[in-house]
Amino acid sequence: MFKRLAICGLLALAGCQDAPAVEHGSRPNILLIIADDLGYTDLGYFGAEIRTPNIDRLAETGLVLTDFYASPVCGTTRAMLLSGMSNQQAGFGSMAPMSMYPENSPHYQGVMTDRVLSVAKRMQDLDYQTYMTGKWHLGYSDELSPRGRGFTRSFALLQPGGSHWGDMGGLSFEGRSTYRMDGEIIDSLPEDFYSTIAYTDHMIDFIDEGEDDKPFFGYLAYTAPHWPLQALDEDIAAQAGRFDEGYDVIRQRRFEAWKELGFGPADLELPPDPPGYPSWDSLNDEEKAISIRSAEVYAAMVERMDSEIGRLLDHLEETGKLDNTIVIFISDNGAEQMQLRPAGFDYSLENIGRPNSFASIGPGWAEAGSAPLYLRKNTTAEGGIKVPAIISGPALGIPHGHVDALSTVMDFGPTFVDLAGGENSPGGTASLAMTGHSLVGLLNGSAQSVRSEDEYVAMEIGGNRMIRRGPWKAEWMFAPLGDSTWQLYNLDEDPSQRENVAEANPELVAELAAQWDEFAEENGVIVMDVRRNMDGTPVTAQ
Repeated sequence: MFKRLAICGLLALAGCQDAPAVEHGSRPNILLIIADDLGYTDLGYFGAEIRTPNIDRLAETGLVLTDFYASPVCGTTRAMLLSGMSNQQAGFGSMAPMSMYPENSPHYQGVMTDRVLSVAKRMQDLDYQTYMTGKWHLGYSDELSPRGRGFTRSFALLQPGGSHWGDMGGLSFEGRSTYRMDGEIIDSLPEDFYSTIAYTDHMIDFIDEGEDDKPFFGYLAYTAPHWPLQALDEDIAAQAGRFDEGYDVIRQRRFEAWKELGFGPADLELPPDPPGYPSWDSLNDEEKAISIRSAEVYAAMVERMDSEIGRLLDHLEETGKLDNTIVIFISDNGAEQMQLRPAGFDYSLENIGRPNSFASIGPGWAEAGSAPLYLRKNTTAEGGIKVPAIISGPALGIPHGHVDALSTVMDFGPTFVDLAGGENSPGGTASLAMTGHSLVGLLNGSAQSVRSEDEYVAMEIGGNRMIRRGPWKAEWMFAPLGDSTWQLYNLDEDPSQRENVAEANPELVAELAAQWDEFAEENGVIVMDVRRNMDGTPVTAQ
């Protein structure tokens, strides 16, 4: 769409670099890093005031996919990422309670089932060392844990979130965090434990303890900046005063910076405010103070994550492994807007961000995190599913610049297997092959697209659904965020989704809707007919 390809990237696409290009069977190390609930414009490279020099460095030396989709929520994204297929085919059809779906549906088990062969197992079978640290969220038992799904070494939080400290608490809906180290349940954590640092430490240890004559696949799944917002005091102190103007001002500033950086046309307008959006001026002084403090802690978490990524990259460079490593950074979905206040926590202003605190950024800062995109996490709008995606490997000849190839988290599995020298063959008890597309052509400069104009990408979560084909996106969302009918957007002309053109294009809408039905049939999608809460009860109009 709005492509800004650097000179070195153009040379790489023309085959002018001396460095060897990645290709089928080139067998590089692969390090996949995923942030949790990070907004599209929460990174400095995309216009944020949050300082992320190490992630920015990956973008400046790598390929930035500007048309890349995850799922609207974390668990389903991880199922797609580690299966190479839709979350329904992987068994994780929804984040809602599985009691809402037929017990015998293989598509709605709430875990990544053994119907599919995990990407880690495929890589392990191709003689890769496989390491995982961080958030798992794909099953609790040993056989469904990272060890059971193909990771040689692992240190994993099994729940979707929890305290970032060593108290193993902080979850409002499960009470206590559960960790497994190489499959074994851990009873306690060190007193100085902080999740972002610990996940990095374990990944470094696994790589150092591995066999030097074998390549590795490392999956580093940070829980930052997922709620509860908690950060080191010195990291919070470094944010003082940076968010005092409020989220309305910062949202607009990020949007303008994003355009100035070449990601969108100068005349593009900010997406409309979503229903129920609370303007900054509508908050009282106490609400503003809490909101500012929450934003400071959130930024502190992002900056600590960036610092730890830098520490890992420096270590790989010092040990001579970085030049043969492809580093990938993504977020698992759009910015989170939930505001939760579970009982048992200290909600005083001065305690926000510390142990025994529980805070989230709320809808205002979530919209700032989505700045050029409409809406946020839990929706199939662009702000819910379009996420940062950076692939860096300059020593391996990967070009740097921006490319607008339509791509998804499902594409990483086929890419990794391709690089490892394997084939996208069926695997698992149901003999399912991956449905994603290999990105290797983008990485070696032999292609600038992943899908043809006739191929589509489709998704569904909680009854909300989308289908994307070429520049056209059809979207169906429950009220009040949608009108419970198919809407249509031309994203080439309207990336901020300001104009629904469904009424002017009824034949195209019908065609895309029919293709979505085809996707639903092939993937066993069960569509909710009523919008529901996380406990399964219907959402009532306010």
